[in-house]
Amino acid sequence: MKKLLFLSIISCMFLACGNSNLKNKVDYEVKIDRIDSTSYRALTDFKIRQMSVNIKSLDENTDFEFYFSGLKKLDSLKLNKAYDSFLKSIKNGEVADAGAYQVKTLHKSKSERYELWKLQYVSVDASPYFYGSHVFLSYFRNDSLKNTYEIANSSKAGNSPDYIFTKANARIKSDSVLVSLLKVTKLAEKLDSSKVETLIMVK
Repeated sequence: MKKLLFLSIISCMFLACGNSNLKNKVDYEVKIDRIDSTSYRALTDFKIRQMSVNIKSLDENTDFEFYFSGLKKLDSLKLNKAYDSFLKSIKNGEVADAGAYQVKTLHKSKSERYELWKLQYVSVDASPYFYGSHVFLSYFRNDSLKNTYEIANSSKAGNSPDYIFTKANARIKSDSVLVSLLKVTKLAEKLDSSKVETLIMVK
């Protein structure tokens, strides 16, 4: 009986340690330049709609609704074999190509996970122009989406010779993400740059 009780206690301690290690094992670095979209699976329209609701962006001026709307339009054009005709009549300021991709799943615990995914887009090669790659973290608990955060990016927009360029990388921990962001602005022959670190609490 004592032996059985001892084994039960050891088993409980082992499970507790196992769960503790699982909860605290998230430590992942996101380098935007190393995430090549050709290496990842394209996301379905359902997953994009699910995870792109109310994105908490690094820059409140980023219009993700515009980019996701452009992605949806392009997917429809490609599906209906009308994409080539669209490119011949495309106007400056429209999304010329775009895609959304699954990057990685990180398990915080048995009931919590982080889904990392990427949006990329590009305009026509004329001024004004824009292009970007953005990595998002969608936090799920019990398969229910809680929040989606932009955690890394590389984007540029401008009307030559002026432009705004940003690049952000991130380090993901169990309950937070540390983002290091560089912003370069060139306007009227003046070049300004700034570096900011932001701590995002995932909840």
